[in-house]
Amino acid sequence: MTTVSGLLMWLTEAVNITSFILHSSFFIRQASPIHYINDSTALPSIFAYGEKDWLVRRDHYQSLQARFDSLGKPYDLIVFPNSGHMLMNDKDCTMRYDSTMRAYCKKYFGY
Repeated sequence: MTTVSGLLMWLTEAVNITSFILHSSFFIRQASPIHYINDSTALPSIFAYGEKDWLVRRDHYQSLQARFDSLGKPYDLIVFPNSGHMLMNDKDCTMRYDSTMRAYCKKYFGY
């Protein structure tokens, strides 16, 4: 097997697995935090999302946001407009995230 054909086989398998996971309601339900949030589990949180994220779509964080709102639980939402899942393309949002995280640590953990 050549390196190219091996790579193509690996990519095909990766695409098949990714497609299966992304389109399987069972796996999506198991992975989504929205199904585990209730009055006792919704702790103060920071939501950080990249608008160009192919995995966590806008409706995902909006559902999470709506659940926290319905429970009256506190959260901060930081949307990274130019970033994907790794949140690496918005320096101003990264600085805001860092600042928010430091404030949360001080408020909720005492440091």
